[in-house]
Amino acid sequence: MNKPIVAGRFHDDAMEAKASEALKQAAYAAAYDAALADVDAAPKLARELGELRGELAGIKRSVNVTAHIPPPAEAKAVQRIPRVLDMTAAAIAAEILRRETQANPEKTLSEIFPKDDQRLVRKSAVALYKAATEPGSTTGVGWAQELTNTVQGSYVRDLAGASILAQLVDRNLVRRLDFNGASSVTYPHRLQDNLQAAWVQENATIPFKQGQFSTSIAHRHKLGVLAGLSAELKRVAKPDFVELIKNAILLDTGAELDRFFLDAEATVAGVRPAGIQFGATTQASAGGTVEQVATDLKAILAHHIARKSKSVVLLLNPLTVAGLSLLTATGTGIAPYAAELATGRLAGLPVIASPNIDPTQMISVDTDGIYAGVEAPEFDLSNDATIVLIDDDGNAPTMTETGAITDAGSVHVSSGEKTFSAFQTNSLVLRFVQPVTWTQTRPDAVFTITGVV
Repeated sequence: MNKPIVAGRFHDDAMEAKASEALKQAAYAAAYDAALADVDAAPKLARELGELRGELAGIKRSVNVTAHIPPPAEAKAVQRIPRVLDMTAAAIAAEILRRETQANPEKTLSEIFPKDDQRLVRKSAVALYKAATEPGSTTGVGWAQELTNTVQGSYVRDLAGASILAQLVDRNLVRRLDFNGASSVTYPHRLQDNLQAAWVQENATIPFKQGQFSTSIAHRHKLGVLAGLSAELKRVAKPDFVELIKNAILLDTGAELDRFFLDAEATVAGVRPAGIQFGATTQASAGGTVEQVATDLKAILAHHIARKSKSVVLLLNPLTVAGLSLLTATGTGIAPYAAELATGRLAGLPVIASPNIDPTQMISVDTDGIYAGVEAPEFDLSNDATIVLIDDDGNAPTMTETGAITDAGSVHVSSGEKTFSAFQTNSLVLRFVQPVTWTQTRPDAVFTITGVV
């Protein structure tokens, strides 16, 4: 039931009916007027709708485009780490070929290191070459002096395969000396272990002990050699040429370093350090049976236990290692040393095997008492040097000193010996200098068994 327009005591049914009819007529009149207005607006709405449809069609055409997405770029090759030996050998080869054939050095280095993963090596080699050939020297070209200590470390790592000394340095078995271009360096060390503590009663006096600490000075020494280079080298393929230089550096340098490192010669002031077997304790081998080898090993262990050695390594020739591995106990066929040697140890001590070691010796070294430094070599090339053709091999004509040349044992162009002019013969002379030194801080660091069979 509809709600009345007027309620209460003023309500009148007749009047209510009239009012309701009037309102109904007014509502229909308004609806009719609105419908007429919509009819009048229809043409305009139709035009606007057409325009809107046209705009939508244009938008559709503009976005209906096939997308062409390029494939992702290929990942760049992982770059090889520059190694000082590779770069130095390549730079020497590039300079030799420049002088002999007028070849462009950068082009030569690009041919030596052509691969995509060698871009960093190639760039570093070019930088090394340019740094070494800057104006400032009229007689030669210097190599490797410009290398940083970080890069020089790779040279020691490469040399470790051919040298016991380099291996000890690379593996941090000895205390490393870094000269950083200086001619000497001071380092601290203990002279002996004498700070043993004691039990002390309450209110009793604690004993005073004088610790024996000291500092020493290690001097930078050098090995050096000159070599004439034949013009025939220019006919060798570039990669072979570089390998030839690298192998010469590694094999010759490694052998010479170890020869002096392991000998028993005394220090020559300003020339060379003492060999580690100078003043070393030695003992003749007990023999070649399993039991006699055990006796020798016990002697080595007893020596180092008595002196409280901290980091002992055993240096053996590969022939010695092979012989001990094959050695069997009488009547049993058992090879008691083979299994341990296969792990790189003997009598519990780490073994370093090298052909540079005398096969008749078993050398044990407490490396904790040895300081050593091996830097990248220095090279010079000259085509106008005058060389005195004399060696230190003891065969005439020869220097008066062998292995360690002082000023007194040197020869000069004015000495009357036969000379060689690189300029006159259109030749090249290579000068090689290996900065290196080592020193021992405590006595009896080395114990050697001699006469090993």
